[in-house]
Amino acid sequence: MDKNERVELTIRPLADEDVPARYELNRVAFGRTQPLSQVQATLPRIADQAGVNWWGVFDSRGALVADAADREQGQWFGGRLVPASGIAGVAVAPEFRGAGVAQKLLKHMLGAARDRGAVISTLMPSVPGLYRKLGWEQVGAIVDERVATTALQSVRPAAGVTVRRVTVEDFPTVMEVYRAYARAGNGLMERSGPLFKATPAEVLDEYRMTLVEGPDGAEGYASWQRTDNYGPGAKLVVTDLVTLTDRALTTLVAQFGSWGTVAPTTELRLAVPDELTWGLPVHLERASTDAWMLRLVDASAAIAARGWPELRATVDLEIVDDVCPWNAGPHRLVVAAGSASLEPGGSGEVVISSRGLAVLYGGGASTAALRRSDLLHGGDGRTDALLDAAFAGPRPGLLDAF
Repeated sequence: MDKNERVELTIRPLADEDVPARYELNRVAFGRTQPLSQVQATLPRIADQAGVNWWGVFDSRGALVADAADREQGQWFGGRLVPASGIAGVAVAPEFRGAGVAQKLLKHMLGAARDRGAVISTLMPSVPGLYRKLGWEQVGAIVDERVATTALQSVRPAAGVTVRRVTVEDFPTVMEVYRAYARAGNGLMERSGPLFKATPAEVLDEYRMTLVEGPDGAEGYASWQRTDNYGPGAKLVVTDLVTLTDRALTTLVAQFGSWGTVAPTTELRLAVPDELTWGLPVHLERASTDAWMLRLVDASAAIAARGWPELRATVDLEIVDDVCPWNAGPHRLVVAAGSASLEPGGSGEVVISSRGLAVLYGGGASTAALRRSDLLHGGDGRTDALLDAAFAGPRPGLLDAF
């Protein structure tokens, strides 16, 4: 499409009759090799994808030229579950790229997500610049670390705990451990609802799971896979290493070390990488990093939804948000007794962009870092200290790619 040519575009939810066109669009965008004729009979209907809202952009001939998904998910911030819109599968036909089609679609989706009750939006960007223009900013990353399995043999299991294989009957306990871990962090996904519809039996068919128990109950678990065969390419791949105590961590890592003679490499997926290294006498090597970004969809509702520290603070903010104008303008942030509100009004003493507010909300950086990147200005040392204290908390982490 000529970028100077005005083409009438329509945005609407996708229907079942759009599924083949969606597959073709995504096949080109994401490099899938199977032609539509080979998969059409097995393509899921829109109605079968509970928890996912698919949106499409159509040209004047009715052809699908862009699409994206709004996932109805929850993520934990400050010990509370926050309703989120997970943006995924953003695809634009090559002929329509560079003409602002993706921006138009994403702006529409932000409004629709707000209408359905989402207060924040997160995504894993392939084109970070596009999302920064629209107010998202990187707050964390899913990190896979690599280590020689034999190096883990120096780690010894802790005393006072037992280790056993997870069964279907253990899944409520596993979920309690995960939720306690997620509640203590920032950004981790809530693993319930239609987006997580695999049964315990299906999960255990794909992963081996190991549970660590102490005298008072479960203290951690790991989900892992042993790749095929032996030799230099064989690996132990740990997708979840979720521990509530140091002894659970060291005990599970010691278990991984027992594979040293047949799986030379262990890969560990970590929500917050540095925390694991505190308990290990070995150096980890970065295998891969997948960044994730955040923005506030409804700033006032997002502030009210998350948890806050036990302090009292009042800061006047001027929020700059051209994409979601309902967030923009002077607001007063009031934090008290573990809760907070963001109400219109105040002097606008501290000027903060939507990207800067996203980073603060996620716990991704200090006000000093935001000032260096021109995401926050105005105010003084007093307001910086109040904002840093109010938004202080665990570093943002995520284990589930989407």
